This record gives sequence, structure tokens and C-alpha cells, in this order.
Amino acid sequence: MTGGSIGLTPAVDREVGWCCSYCSAPLEVQAHGLYCAAERRWFASLEGVHRLLHEERRRELRPFLELYQRVRRDEGWRAEPGLPEVPPDHSHAAMWRVRAAGFQRGLDLVAARLGPGPWRVLEVGAGCCWAALHLLASGHQVVAVEASDFRRGIGKGP
Repeated sequence: MTGGSIGLTPAVDREVGWCCSYCSAPLEVQAHGLYCAAERRWFASLEGVHRLLHEERRRELRPFLELYQRVRRDEGWRAEPGLPEVPPDHSHAAMWRVRAAGFQRGLDLVAARLGPGPWRVLEVGAGCCWAALHLLASGHQVVAVEASDFRRGIGKGP
């Protein structure tokens, strides 16, 4: 609910070039968060998730995000191990088959253009980070950004 990003390794964090959400100045990667020297402001990191939305924006988004998460939960959308591969009797099996095929087509297109990698990937609107986890498992450097708080369903990267 609080908005954040997943900096999956310290090396990736240092390469990303995080910017302050107040003044756009570069953020310094510290052991327990990100620091804006220009604003003298800390951005906390909880379990590798950087909290980059400032408090006012977080309060504005909270009602929408709570409703959105409730609707998604009621529709049966959950972070599950192995996504996008799900059993045939899964309630969203058809959708996940389409997503899996689209993801593979995307990987093939990118690999044809960039080569086998490793790639540096920024996933925006990452949801439960299933794509980021697949990319990590393939040896790519990934940062995933999501406005919602899906951390409870996110697997740990290698």
C-alpha cells in the first residue's frame, strides 16, 4: 500500500541511480535505506523495498490501493509460486497461459535485439514480481517497481 521498489541486490541498487521524489536529486544508497543529501531526507528500505513515495502522496493513494487490493483478492488474484505456470484447474489458468506466451515472445524479441544478456531490467508496475523473478533466475539484473504493497507475496531473489 505504501509504494516502493524492490532493489534485489546492493550492486543493482548502486547502478540504478535512484532519485529523490521531492527534489529529483540523486539518492545515496545506505545500509538501511536511501538518503537525499539535498533534502536531508531518508527513504526507508524494508526487506529490500525502498519507500520512495512521499507521505502526502502515500496518503492520497492509500484508499485507491486498498480498494484495488481488495478487488484483486476477491477476484482470486494472488502471488503464487511458479507464476505464470499454474495447474489447468487454476481459476485464472487461461489468463496465465496468455501471459506466459506473451512473456516468452517478449523475451525472444529482446534476446534477438540485445543478445542473451545478462540484461539490466527495470520492471515498472511489477505487481507480485513474477516476471522479475523469472528474469533474475535467468541471470539478469532486475529492479521491480510497484505502487501497491505486494511484498507478502514476493519471493526472494537468488
